[in-house]
Formats: sequence, structure tokens, C-alpha cells
Amino acid sequence: MTGIGRPKWTRNGGEADERWSEADSLLPVKKGAGIASSSPMKLFTASRAAGLAGLIAALSSFRLVAQDVTVTDLAWFEPEKPGAEVLPQFKKKPSPDYPGELKKEQPGYVIAGRFIGEGAAPVRMGERDWVSNPYFREVAVSEKGAKFIAGTNDGKPVGTVAWYAVIFNPKAASQKGDDAVPRLLAVAPVVVSKETLSKVPEAKGGRATVWATVTVARDGALTVKTFDLPAHEALREAIEKVLPLWKFAPARKGGQPVEAEVSLAFLVMRTPQPPKPGATPDKMPQVISRERPNYPSALRRSRQQGEVLMEFVVDEKGSVKDAVVVRSDHPAFEEPAIEALMKWKFKPGTTKGKPVAVKMRQPIVFNLNGVNAERGAFQVPEPSAKAQKKLPEELRYDVPPKPKGVLYPAYPFELLMAETGGKAEVAFLVGADGRVADIKVLKADHLEFGEALSAAVAAFEFVPALKDGKPTLVMFRMEHEFDAGGWSGRPSDADLEMVTLLKKHPERVIEPKGLDAPVKPTSRRAPIFPVTAKGESGEALIEVLIDKDGRARLPKIVSASEPALGYAAAQAAGDWRFEEPKSGGVGRRAGACAV
Repeated sequence: MTGIGRPKWTRNGGEADERWSEADSLLPVKKGAGIASSSPMKLFTASRAAGLAGLIAALSSFRLVAQDVTVTDLAWFEPEKPGAEVLPQFKKKPSPDYPGELKKEQPGYVIAGRFIGEGAAPVRMGERDWVSNPYFREVAVSEKGAKFIAGTNDGKPVGTVAWYAVIFNPKAASQKGDDAVPRLLAVAPVVVSKETLSKVPEAKGGRATVWATVTVARDGALTVKTFDLPAHEALREAIEKVLPLWKFAPARKGGQPVEAEVSLAFLVMRTPQPPKPGATPDKMPQVISRERPNYPSALRRSRQQGEVLMEFVVDEKGSVKDAVVVRSDHPAFEEPAIEALMKWKFKPGTTKGKPVAVKMRQPIVFNLNGVNAERGAFQVPEPSAKAQKKLPEELRYDVPPKPKGVLYPAYPFELLMAETGGKAEVAFLVGADGRVADIKVLKADHLEFGEALSAAVAAFEFVPALKDGKPTLVMFRMEHEFDAGGWSGRPSDADLEMVTLLKKHPERVIEPKGLDAPVKPTSRRAPIFPVTAKGESGEALIEVLIDKDGRARLPKIVSASEPALGYAAAQAAGDWRFEEPKSGGVGRRAGACAV
């Protein structure tokens, strides 16, 4: 399995840029809402071999030359069932880079399923592309610059489902030199029936990744030797059926082809279905004007970079609506990203020539030009041999996990009002899917600090750690200081302003009944169902103050089925945005609004 690192929180960030990709209620809180973890592995079950005390003590503080990438042509998922007379084509292929984090000499690939509409607009099939290695997804999914040509029937464009592959080969598979490992040339998905896929316990969302040891003969022919999991033998027939579509250049020794073994991931899936008629536009929205986000001055000074993934709707008039943060690797970039995106203007998407509302996703990337700056609110260190030796074998890794989404904990309302500070420390397990699978509070000066930190950590997302090229588990410990008056763990100036308002001038807070109209939310981040919750569902009632700009401030737990649900809901509600609250036609601060 994997080893352990300690996340290091830093308040660090200049030009901000953008990268395009197309898209695909807060309460009551239910398991599965938001980006909930689905890993069954429990934190301290995985650590029995070391013993809890010994394991916690071992937790450490929290483009490669000659590697190449190949993008294949489009193909049908089931060649015997083509979706049109003429296959869609690339007008211009994307050109992703090889992930710099990977040093292992092992090939990999991404299967990108797309619905290519009549207007040649690509729509991703499913929430994510199919990948043999999570690190490849990070560089392959961006189709910036890629252009498509729709498939045709009788010479007329039609919407069809097809796929293409992005193949990654390491330096050791170079075509030059006398010695080389097998070089991956062509791949194919393993398309099976619903019944066949049901035999794979870990299959999710109509797909599964099956690892096997494969022999590459001197003529490049493939033979499946063994599967990593005995249960996957049930898929041998389906996998061997598509093996003739795979191609390898054989390994070389002294310039001569030799037999070799490789560890290979087969992507098994059900046949993707095209969207329902009218569900996707013929033409996607196009940007007319865009606003550059303001780079936070503190992050620019500390040379910190980051990325915020936004989800939003482009309405029939080309305006941005319902913008919400999907994830960010530094929370301080979220507010400027939202503010900038809300000012963008689009040429609306259309279906049969009529404007339609379209949901989209947009990464907002904050980069410092010409500076080799760090990314994210914290970094995961490379595993040191000394630290790894102190850990059980199942908790070691070769490639550290890469933070994709992090949050600052919401300051517990009562402790903030009392100007009470303190610390909390948690240990948490990141599963092979990159999501937090379990959390345990190690210590907390106040119980509320431990609950608040756990709620934030539950929403973290990672590109998983790797061991021998395969996603694996990793454990962290993390300490956070809540300081109502200092800098570390300090609330924002706007939050502190609201605290002062409540203490000195509570009469200036307008109750909802004193507003001209009920406030309407414009951005709502969904809560993450806490992995520490005892039940399968529950409810939480949160009270927030809404400032004159429509930002939710100082979330307060009014009631909750259980504490973990209350803190999870408060963590999410603190990021909500509303239309400007007005009283007597004037923008005012409004309070006591139940979310």
C-alpha cells in the first residue's frame, strides 16, 4: 500500500490564466452527496500491523526528457455497431504533456469517450475519462486547441459516440538505442454487458480497472499471464477478445527483440450511451469577453500558484449563472475566480439554431509568469527511504499523492465570537480513488476545532499515490491552528468585521422579514457527507449572515442530526453566495438567514 506524509498548510500565489474544458442542494445531507468518499478501507484497520501509537509517530510532516505522448484517431466503441456511415475525425488533435511526477518505466493510457454532436462540439461521456493511471488524467483531459469533424450519414452531420486514446510511453521505451522495455502502440477498451460487469465487485459507474501481468512476445503478441485479483478471471474471455486490437513494439536487448512482462491495466466498461435528444447543444457556448481574476497580493508575494475548477451555467443570453467551485488546490484563489467568471460573456450554445442554457466546467489557473513557483495550499513531500522504512509495507508509496482540492476549516461560530483560539490535529486516509476514506481526531484543544478540521479534510481530493505504478492508499496527519486574532488559521477581515458588527451593533443586522424580497442563492457548494458519520443520512440547519455583497459569513450550526453533519453543512454554507440583499431599495447586511 502506501506511505505517509504530513500536509503543510501555507498561506502563499502574477498573471492568472484559464484553460477550457466542457462539462458534463445543500440540505438534507445524504451519503453520496457532493464528492463523498466511497472507499470501504478504514483508517486504523489498515494500520494494525504497526500499532496505532507507532504508526502515528511515523507520520512525516505533510516534463521528463524523452518521454512521449501519442493521440490516436477516433474509433467506435463497438466496431460491429458503428454509430454512423462515416466516423468522426480530428480536425486538430490535442497535445498533452507527459506527467513530470512519474518516473517509473511503465506505459499507460487514457480512453476518452466523446459524443461528437452535429456541430462537432465534443461532450465527455461520463464524469471522467477512463485512465490506467490517475496522473495521466490530469494532463490528458484538457482538449484546448483540439477540433473535431462530426460523423455523417448520407453526407449529413450526425451526433455519434466514439473514443480516442492518449498513450504515454516512458523514456525506457524509446525507439532509439539497443535496449528498451515494451513500447505501447495501440489500445482498446473492453466493452462488456451489464451482467458481465456486475461480476466485478469494485466496478463503479459502469466501469472498472482490471490489472494483469501480460507477456509481450518477441513479435509483439500479448498473452494475459495472471490477474492481480483472482475475481478478475471472470473477465479473461472478454479481455482476450480485444487483445488483437492492442499493439506493442517488443522489448529489446542488445538490439534484438526479447520477450518481456509488463503490468497492464485493462479498462472494462459498459457501452456508453449517447445523450438523450436535446440534452446537449449542437454548438457549445463561445467566449466573447473574459475578465482576468485578481491575483491575491499575499499569494503573489509568497510565489504561490494554484487552480480553481468552476462549474456554471451559460444561459440563453450568454451570461454566467450558478457559478460554484468544484474544487481548488488553494482556497484563497476561490473568491477571485468566482468574481472574475461571473463577469464573462458568451455567445450562447444552440440546439437547432435556438439559444439554450448549457452547464460547463472551467479551470481558472493562477500562474506566475517565468517563476518556478509552488502550487497549492500544501505540498506532499517525496518519500524518503528513511521515513518509508519506518512504515508497514502496505503504507508505502513510490509517487506521492497530488492535492487537487483543499479547504480551510470553517471557524466554529461560538468559539470565534468568544475569541477563543486553539489547535486540532487529525490523521486521515486517502484511498486509491484519491478521496478521503477515513479521519480520526488525534487531539484538539476544543472538541469543536476537531470537528471543524475533520469537515474540511473530508472534502479534500487528491490524485492518488502510486506504488509500482498502481493507485494505492496513503495516510497523512495534519495540524491546524485556529487563531481568532493572529494570522495562522485567522478568519478573513470580512468575517472579523461581521463579528464586530454582531458584538457592537447587532441592531444593524436586518432579519429576513425586513428585506424587500427573500434572498436568492447564486452559488451553492454542496456539503460532503462526512466519512465519520454514524448514520446513512441526516439533516442540518445552518444560520449565516449575508453581507452587502451577498457573501455568506459566519456559518452557525442551529441543529443537526449528529455533530459531524452539522460541521459538514457549515463548511459548505460558508462558501454560499446570494443576490445582494436589499431593504428599502438599498443594499444592506442581512442576518439570521436559514440555509
